[in-house]
Amino acid sequence: MVMGKHSDKKIATEEEFFKLEQVLNKTADDTYNCLKLLKKELSDYDSRNGNHSSNTAARFMRTDMRNAKDTAMDLKH
Repeated sequence: MVMGKHSDKKIATEEEFFKLEQVLNKTADDTYNCLKLLKKELSDYDSRNGNHSSNTAARFMRTDMRNAKDTAMDLKH
């Protein structure tokens, strides 16, 4: 009987970790897509406002967005 409880608990734990993995993967994908859209919107903003130098909104945030994307993809591994 004790072994049965242990097996049930192990199965329940594995199911919870599987659900958590699914949520993390979805969150990572959503974050990646959001940052991709943000980059596009910032580039569009820069184009509309004639920002063509090194001081563009997209360039200002490029490193941070790249780091966030890399971190989001690391969640999937």
